[in-house]
Amino acid sequence: MSKIIIPKPAASELALVSLIAGEHLLIEDIPGTGKTYLANNLSRLSKLKSNRIQCTNDLMPSDVIGYNKSTSSKSIEFIKGPIFTNILLVDEMNRAPSRTQSALLEAMEESQISIEGKTFKLPEPFFVIATQNPRDQVGVFDLPESQIDRFSLCINMDVLNSEDYLKILNEEHMHTAILNTTYAKVSKSLKKVHFDNDLQVFLLKVIDEIEKVSGKYLAIRPRVQLQNLAKVYAALKSRTFVVPEDILALLLSSMRHRFHEMSKQEIEEMILESVSSIKLP
Repeated sequence: MSKIIIPKPAASELALVSLIAGEHLLIEDIPGTGKTYLANNLSRLSKLKSNRIQCTNDLMPSDVIGYNKSTSSKSIEFIKGPIFTNILLVDEMNRAPSRTQSALLEAMEESQISIEGKTFKLPEPFFVIATQNPRDQVGVFDLPESQIDRFSLCINMDVLNSEDYLKILNEEHMHTAILNTTYAKVSKSLKKVHFDNDLQVFLLKVIDEIEKVSGKYLAIRPRVQLQNLAKVYAALKSRTFVVPEDILALLLSSMRHRFHEMSKQEIEEMILESVSSIKLP
């Protein structure tokens, strides 16, 4: 069997894939590496309404989802929070206390929020781009597993080299036909992308093997997310069909946050071990 090579797309490319797929994105790295800059660029290029939340250790759930206010006529008026938008930029998410992080769970899963027995639908599409600092930084809280599971990809800015950083500063890395296309047009083109049955079996076998090697159960969510992301990645490569390399290119970023107790190198080695035992379709 020939040696399998896992492609490593640029952070900006992975971020765009997540955005077009309508999947939530987590950007992790130390302060000052361009996390917020990349998130803001994605928001601007999507041409969708966006709001930003700067997380602190005293951020309350009502600061995110909103609150009920008594009016002069003795009625109750709901004041919408910044979560009522298309793209919510949650900066330094793991600096927010667990109660506030939990306020995002329902929104990320069902595109709605509940307050005092009433449910409010969020605008469509609804997409979260969250940044977080490494776990060893001062003043951060671990994201709960239920929160982590909502994110389809986790990218590190350290995949960028010096030339990539210059492109970010000059905003040249966004100048492609896909990036200048509206969210609606790109989403519509995805309907033409074919995902072969053999590839679906391959994807499931890969995740099954990762579970076997790691000893960790991953449930159904990452399988569904990876299929959606692979279709977008194929579209970005100007193809109407998915190939195995599309799945492989997304594996590391789709697994990184699910194995946060492991180093990046350990995750890469685990994925290589898992994939090497499976025949490519």
